[in-house]
Amino acid sequence: MALDRLGSLGQIDRMAHETESMNILELGARAYNVLRKLGCRTVADICALTERELLKIHGLGRLTLNDIKGALAKEGLELRG
Repeated sequence: MALDRLGSLGQIDRMAHETESMNILELGARAYNVLRKLGCRTVADICALTERELLKIHGLGRLTLNDIKGALAKEGLELRG
């Protein structure tokens, strides 16, 4: 069965959730604008980034990073690494 190959239903839900627009995260304006300029369009795009990569971006500091991490955590997601 296909489900056996993919794992649990939770993994399937997470995969589907990550393809959603990043708008579902309800990020603050600064975080949203910086991520859009970076080319992020989906939750998966954001989850593919690391803290270090984000902190290198002009205009994105620790507070904005915490905003992003908090929004991802509410959805049961996190940044890479």
